[in-house]
Amino acid sequence: MWTDLLDGLAQKNIIVADTQFNRTYDNSLVPGHAYAVLGAYKLSNGVRLVKMANPWGVDSYTGDWSDTSTKWTTTLRNEVGSTNNNNDGVFFQTVEQLQKDWSGIYSNKNVSGWKKSAWLNLGRDIKSSSGGTNWFCKTANCRANKFNLDSTVD
Repeated sequence: MWTDLLDGLAQKNIIVADTQFNRTYDNSLVPGHAYAVLGAYKLSNGVRLVKMANPWGVDSYTGDWSDTSTKWTTTLRNEVGSTNNNNDGVFFQTVEQLQKDWSGIYSNKNVSGWKKSAWLNLGRDIKSSSGGTNWFCKTANCRANKFNLDSTVD
């Protein structure tokens, strides 16, 4: 996993990790939330840290290597560029803790310079499998897309 993180970051891939919905975290991570992976560092003491960011821009992480952790020294903070800003959304975790806390880690290939295309999926029913509502569709019958097209061409 460490090598995959380093490779993905070197290729400027977008890497994200998400937490489980139905779990309580003792280090204050938000359940069912995605975080960005910003970097990976091997400290002079051998510890491998992953730099994470909460896209909400607030940092509630309280585990080892958090902003207020006693594990930090001035030298180690300088090695990773940690600013000790307690509410910027950025925090560090060991790669071992990352493997314990996250339900998935996803690397999206950097496609800058690629020719891009897109598609539109119309009419996809997004009801939950139980027939009720799901977390982003607040009614029993809703659609993923609504699309109206008016054309003067026959």
